[in-house]
Amino acid sequence: MKAADQAVRKLMHDYDRSVPRDHWPLLAEVARTKAVQNDADHQLMLYNLSVLEYQNDARWCDVNPSVRDLPQFVKAAGPLKKKPARRKKAAKPKKAASRKKARGR
Repeated sequence: MKAADQAVRKLMHDYDRSVPRDHWPLLAEVARTKAVQNDADHQLMLYNLSVLEYQNDARWCDVNPSVRDLPQFVKAAGPLKKKPARRKKAAKPKKAASRKKARGR
C-alpha cells in the first residue's frame, strides 16, 4: 500500500500546485450541485480532471477525490454534508378525555 499512498500524495501535490486560486470556490459549488457550468473555467476543471464527469443513468459531475482533501478546497467548501431530512415525529396516541378526568388531571 505504500506505493499507492505515495501516488495519491503526489497527485494531491500536483493539484495543490495546478488549481488556480479562483477555482476553489467554483470547485466547492460543483461539490454542492454535482453540475458544471458551460464556461471556460468549468471546462478547464473538466480538462485538468479536478472535476470528474460521471455518466450513469444521468450525467453528473463531482470534484476529484484527490482535490477534496486539499486545505484550499476544505476552506472554500466548508461543511458540504447535506442536512439529513427531517423525520416526522411519530404522533403520540391521544388519550381519551375521560381517562384524564378519571385520574383527576
